[in-house]
Amino acid sequence: MEIIILPYCAALNQLQRHNSQLHDVLHCFGNLVIVLRSLDNNNFKNKLLKKLEKRWSDWEQPLLLLAFLLHPGYRADKFNPQIETLSFPHLGKWVTYYYCAWFNEDPTVLLVELEAYRQKKYPYNDATARQFNNNILEFWNYVRGYSKELYRVAERIFSIAVTTASLERLFSTMGWLHSKRRNRLAVSILISKLIYNNYDNCFLINFFYYLV
Repeated sequence: MEIIILPYCAALNQLQRHNSQLHDVLHCFGNLVIVLRSLDNNNFKNKLLKKLEKRWSDWEQPLLLLAFLLHPGYRADKFNPQIETLSFPHLGKWVTYYYCAWFNEDPTVLLVELEAYRQKKYPYNDATARQFNNNILEFWNYVRGYSKELYRVAERIFSIAVTTASLERLFSTMGWLHSKRRNRLAVSILISKLIYNNYDNCFLINFFYYLV
């Protein structure tokens, strides 16, 4: 059982981190498939794969695939070239779909920019991406100076949180500081105490601050 439990635990540990992104979800799915396919018991293996396939079908799959496509370290290199629907032109339809759905406007240069990204033209080239040390959001924030539409889709995708674990830990910490007996703390003092005690979750604290 260890060969099954350890990869599941590793996936849970990865996806509960505050900086996990959608491409991490696809990584975990892929790793679990590899582990399950290596099992000797075919009946047990097929049952587990069937359950995993059900979990996969519950996700909004195009978003996960686009998270790989728009990751400058992966692009379409990780996809099976024999599957036509995983090619740039087919996935480009989903890029267009989400652009229209999220921004309520028709794109004008989106596919032109996607093709430049596919060809790794500056600033979409590998040498530029490597300078951001795998910080995908910073890379696309830099690209926005050259991109008019593609960066908007990429930033939206890589800003999607895959877990609420960090937020739940933040509110748990808040419960220690802002209790029934200690409920007159000013917002500014509460925020400063949360930052001091929960430095790794500062981005969530900033989000909370703007909601107050």
